[in-house]
Amino acid sequence: LGEEDKAIAAAANIYRVENDPEAALALETVYAESGYVAARLSEAQVLEKKFETDHLGPLNIGWTYEYAGGAEKAIDWFEQGYQIAGPNVPYLGALVKSTAIQSNPRFIKLL
Repeated sequence: LGEEDKAIAAAANIYRVENDPEAALALETVYAESGYVAARLSEAQVLEKKFETDHLGPLNIGWTYEYAGGAEKAIDWFEQGYQIAGPNVPYLGALVKSTAIQSNPRFIKLL
């Protein structure tokens, strides 16, 4: 909806609730210094590193790339999420809002 301040605040709050205040502060700092897209890209890269060692759904990483406008990287993670068949996979078509992703042939095939 274009409410970037609220989106960053909500994401930072999730990290605080999940007991990861460093991630919250990093997200807020990058947003303040470099803007929304940079903050979301930074967040996605942090999530990718966490994915290697922690249980983290690939769809969450894909959505973070979607928020940053990274359609191809988002679809890469959506495809990985489909392989794992997590609980949100059946709703992927309804949850993705980016027209760049919705119209992408890879995403259409995935659905």
